[in-house]
Amino acid sequence: MFPGVIIAEFSSTCQADTPGFFCRDPEQRCLLELTFSSILILTLTGFLAGGINTLAGGGSNLTIPALMVLGLPADIANGTNRIAILLQSVVGVIGYDKY
Repeated sequence: MFPGVIIAEFSSTCQADTPGFFCRDPEQRCLLELTFSSILILTLTGFLAGGINTLAGGGSNLTIPALMVLGLPADIANGTNRIAILLQSVVGVIGYDKY
C-alpha cells in the first residue's frame, strides 16, 4: 500500500478521524500505519519498560502511554501491554531462578 510502511490490521471498526488509522472499504477493518519512527519508539520504550518491570515493576507507566500516543485505543493498548508483562514475568522468574 505505502512503501516502507508496515500495516497492522485490527478487527474492530475505526473512526475516520483517528490519527494514524485508516479504514479499508469492503470490510471496514481498522488499519494502523507503523512507520520506522513509531517502530523505533515502541522498541526503545519496550526495552526500557521490560528492564523496569523485571527489576521493580511499573514499566506500564511508559508502554501504555506510548501505545496510545501512536494511536491505539486504550483497551487494545492495555491488552497488548498485559501480554508483554506476562512474557516479561516468565523471563524474570527464569532469570532469578538461576541464582
